[in-house]
Amino acid sequence: MRYQEKLHEWIGRIDKVFAENRLFGRCQMIAATDPLAANYLHYEILLGVTGEDGNVIPPDHFIPAVERCQRMPEIDKWVVNNVFDWIAGNRELFDKMDGFSINLSGQSINSEEFLEFLKSALAAGNVPCEKITFEITETVAAENLGFTKKFIAAIKQFGCTFSLDDFGSGYSSYSYLKNLNVDYLKIDGAFVKEIHNNKADVAIVKSMNEIAHSMGLRTIAEYVENNEIRSVLKEIGVDFCQATVSRSRSVWRN
Repeated sequence: MRYQEKLHEWIGRIDKVFAENRLFGRCQMIAATDPLAANYLHYEILLGVTGEDGNVIPPDHFIPAVERCQRMPEIDKWVVNNVFDWIAGNRELFDKMDGFSINLSGQSINSEEFLEFLKSALAAGNVPCEKITFEITETVAAENLGFTKKFIAAIKQFGCTFSLDDFGSGYSSYSYLKNLNVDYLKIDGAFVKEIHNNKADVAIVKSMNEIAHSMGLRTIAEYVENNEIRSVLKEIGVDFCQATVSRSRSVWRN
């Protein structure tokens, strides 16, 4: 009941957050699992929110409130516009990176209006599309597999890549993997965070990694919090690793 009350409070604050420009972007590094294999510099873009007092607050209630109001495409548009503006204004710095990953909600994936917006933004030519990856979750894919496939096909024409996020958290993971034309597979952190102490997790992640590689996909493990975990992932052959959301930093404010 307390959660629902908090959610309703945030529903009434959404417009105020937009009006007061209290959204900001954060980035979280995705690094090569083997530090000696390659100098890889890629970042996932995450959304941040500041409170009325100016302090950063977790988006745990804000995002569900926006989803409840069916307004996630507004958030995704804000992120895309601000990321692309940042790239255009910092092109020399971005050219030294391997790229950015941007999360897309199910509401955006299933919106013809958002698809046209994104196509227009990519066609403007202000960003190197081949360095932009869009992340979708299994849950998003499950909502409307047909439209998700159509969305991916339309955006990949610009040279962008796609990543299937939270892999292993759904009931039909391998079915979605087989039916979606993605480039990266992100292994859910639930199978990674204790992998150095759990043989079952080792076997599961090894299976996911082998199947992904057999399909020509590269793999990213989430929740890589220490060198022990990284060492196990390196031995398995996982390509990239990423820490938790808490280990990210701000990159811009509107």
